[in-house]
Amino acid sequence: MEEKNKGVCCDVCDCEHNRRGCDCSLQEIKVSKGEVENGHHFCQSYKCKE
Repeated sequence: MEEKNKGVCCDVCDCEHNRRGCDCSLQEIKVSKGEVENGHHFCQSYKCKE
């Protein structure tokens, strides 16, 4: 099965879905559009590690 997040680098180490500091374990993520002026996108699938 091909992952839909191919090419996505996530360095949010405190996210439950983060693996090895750069990979997301989810097959699909949902992101917000973010602010126009800075171009940042925010992962709506973020879940804080306990």
